[in-house]
Parts: sequence; C-alpha cells; structure tokens
Amino acid sequence: MITVYLHPRCIDSYNVYKHLVEKNYLARANIVNTEVSPLLALEKSVLGVPAFELNGEVVLQGWFELSDVDDLFLEGSVSINGFEEGFERLLKSVWSTFTVASMVYVSGSLEVLASMNKFLLSASGGYFLEDKKGFLSHVKRRLNSTEFNVVERGLLRSILGNFLRDVFWTYKETPDKAFIENLGYREFRKWMFWRASVGRVYVPQSLNYDDSRLKTAWEYVLERADRVGPKIVEEYEKLKGFRI
Repeated sequence: MITVYLHPRCIDSYNVYKHLVEKNYLARANIVNTEVSPLLALEKSVLGVPAFELNGEVVLQGWFELSDVDDLFLEGSVSINGFEEGFERLLKSVWSTFTVASMVYVSGSLEVLASMNKFLLSASGGYFLEDKKGFLSHVKRRLNSTEFNVVERGLLRSILGNFLRDVFWTYKETPDKAFIENLGYREFRKWMFWRASVGRVYVPQSLNYDDSRLKTAWEYVLERADRVGPKIVEEYEKLKGFRI
C-alpha cells in the first residue's frame, strides 16, 4: 500500500488523483487529505503535495513525472541515473514546493536546505539510490556552491502563482494587476514573510531585512498578474468538483 498525500485545491494533486483513477491504482493507495490532516503530513516531512509514502517513509514529493508514479506503483521504485540527476530533480522540487521556495527566496541562499535530509532525499529521488549517504554529501556540496541566481527565476514563478492563488482565495476577486497594485507592496511583503516563516522557528521578519529581493519579486508579480491572474480563476473552476 502506498500512501498518497493530496490537497483538494491543488492542481497537481488533482492531476495525480486523476492519473491514479485512470491507471486503476486507487485500490493500492491510501489517500490522505492534507487539509484534514495537516499535522500528519508535517510529521512525515511532507512539505508539498502531492507526496508519496512507501514502507513508512515519504519517498517522493516536489517535482516528478507521472511516469515516476507509474514506476512507484508497478515497481516500488523510481529510476534515478546518478547523483547529478538527483540534484537537478531537487532544484525543480524547490521551485515547485512553495514552503521551501519561499524560505529559500527570503533567505537568499540554498544553504538553508542543507540540514533537511528527508526532504533532500524525497524531493530528488535520492531514496532510491544505493549510496544515500554519498548522495546527501554531494547534494550539500552542490547547495553550497550553487549561486542564488541559478534558481531565482524558478523561485519567482513559484511566488507569482502562489501569491495570486492566495489573493484569489482570500478576496474571491480576479488577481489582475489593478487588484494587486491596490493591495500594495506592504501587503505583498507581509505575505512573503508570513509564508516563509515557520512558527517561531524561522522568523525572517524579525531581522533587519534588506527589501531589495522582495521588491524584485513584487515587480515580477505586477508584470505578469494580468496574464496569470485569469488562469488562477480557471484553475479554481476546474477544482470545484474535486473531492478526496
């Protein structure tokens, strides 16, 4: 039995659930609705959905192909061709896991991830490598040596989509440029800090923070809100009938 963590208002969760139905995998899946059981997900180190647990360990989350889901259900493993492929998958997972993406963007460094061994393994496919210890050492060296600008554009895309979704869910208005400008930079700044914070464990707004990076993200959002905002509304309409 494979446990699958999904959220009812997540388009990726919707696509994975649809795939499970089409491939007749549901009978072999234990579905967890993270809206109903958020602390269970956190206890298992699920930082983004969809996520997959096998034999008591979360082995896949963040970025993956639907073919990886097939491999997991049919073979019990995912094929990863070496350490560097795993690292490239990890970077894609950072972009697609907003809990992580927001923290990395606010901190301005990938090194904030270095101690998150469970995420590093499950977001990269590293759980399926024979030399997990060697892989973790490789990943931590690469996190230390990778410049922030290598991942910045992917992080900005993640911020854009998630901010517009939160605005839409909160106000039930199309999050176009005019609406976002009316909210203002201060509202965006507050949102970024709150989204990147982890309780009282990581509280970036308590620091003497340089706003230049947040202002870059704000401009990025404004430039693209008219194009992406209506797509957020379409996505919401698509998910209306999604039940887990």
